[in-house]
Amino acid sequence: MIEYFWLLLTIGCVVWYMVVLGYVAYRGAGDIRSMLRQIASQQSPENPVAADSNVQRGDQTG
Repeated sequence: MIEYFWLLLTIGCVVWYMVVLGYVAYRGAGDIRSMLRQIASQQSPENPVAADSNVQRGDQTG
């Protein structure tokens, strides 16, 4: 009987972990999508690879 308790507890923990993992993955994918949209909207046509904020501000040193 005790084996069934541990089996059910283990299955319950794995199911809970999968639910939390799925929720975090779903929300994280939405965050990444919105960040990529924001980055794409900030890029100018003449400088499509403007990932460095120092280059965008013109603070080039060196």
